[in-house]
Amino acid sequence: VLNNLLASLSESHIALDTSEPGANEAMLALLVETHSLLGWSYFHMQDFASSISQFEKILSLSQNQDIQTNALLKIADAYYNLGEYEQAKAYYLQLIQDYPNAQETPDAQYSLILTYLQLEDTEHYVNESQNFLNTYQEHPHKPLILYHLGEYYIEHQEYTQALDLLTQLVE
Repeated sequence: VLNNLLASLSESHIALDTSEPGANEAMLALLVETHSLLGWSYFHMQDFASSISQFEKILSLSQNQDIQTNALLKIADAYYNLGEYEQAKAYYLQLIQDYPNAQETPDAQYSLILTYLQLEDTEHYVNESQNFLNTYQEHPHKPLILYHLGEYYIEHQEYTQALDLLTQLVE
């Protein structure tokens, strides 16, 4: 049903009367929101390829930073869920580099840490974890990062670093 609605909206968008002020902007906003609903629906149905397609359409339609960052994060998350970690990494990095102050940036950095872990890229995993801990002192994911990075240091017999991190969890 949503796909049929989107098709008719796209046709209407092409045939809009440009003499009516704001009509194109309103239709564009409706198209973006429809792609977003489709993307979220596909994502929750675990049809990640279709979700990516919808969010990529949003990137081409909207220049709004909030919409762009949300779409980039959902595309990256979908690639992560597909096990396409290099693609996920590229989108997380794009969001972080292009929009360092966006609301989604901390979540992208957290997900990038998990992506480096999946890629077994320990150097970047440790560096990004430390960067996250230094940058986002009050973020809700901080305890998880402290725990997992502490666990990493124990596995690598770097006990002093592990103690420094893990004691922050219990103090």
